[in-house]
Amino acid sequence: MALLSIFIFLFLENYGVRKLEAVFAVLIATMALSFAWMFGEAKPSGTELLIGCFVKAFGRMDAADFLQGYYLCVFL
Repeated sequence: MALLSIFIFLFLENYGVRKLEAVFAVLIATMALSFAWMFGEAKPSGTELLIGCFVKAFGRMDAADFLQGYYLCVFL
């Protein structure tokens, strides 16, 4: 799949960088609309959303959970 997408992008680049940028713009817009739709259907609480943005609550987190999160943040 990755190899196919690389060749598609190289093929589109032959037609011009603007067309390649247009393809990326469409992909990003599709992703943004999908996230907005999912956010709208989930109907999260506004106050809990704001609290979650500024106050981090980890609950019960042991050393294994911490190391797994640290590994994923740093190495991926």
